[in-house]
Amino acid sequence: MKNNVFISYNTKDKNVASEIAVFLAADNINVWFDEWKISLGDSITDEVQKALDCSHFIFLISKHIFSSKFQNREWQSTLARFIQKGSPKIIPVILDDSNPPALLADIKYLKYDGGSERDREWLIKSLSLIHIS
Repeated sequence: MKNNVFISYNTKDKNVASEIAVFLAADNINVWFDEWKISLGDSITDEVQKALDCSHFIFLISKHIFSSKFQNREWQSTLARFIQKGSPKIIPVILDDSNPPALLADIKYLKYDGGSERDREWLIKSLSLIHIS
């Protein structure tokens, strides 16, 4: 398993995903963010599948996820891996008034407040074991 953070998001939430990726990377956390890691000519599904072998899975939840087959496959396959192996750590981040999917309802989540200092503190604290030295 790679020691990194995967951010799962719907393209309609790309600005928030990018903001989170930037502030985590600024804190020396190894972030796999698709725009940074997938090059022209790469197979998107192959690259995502490799990246899902991560230590932490940040799952951005908004009203948009319910129409995203790709994002649903990301979190569902990650949940199956978590059930089998106990990792990666799944961190739901709720962006609007949506609820997490029922299968993730017992996992403590972050209600995102637009990138406030509290948001940053909670996420970095949750990822504190994976700082790059």
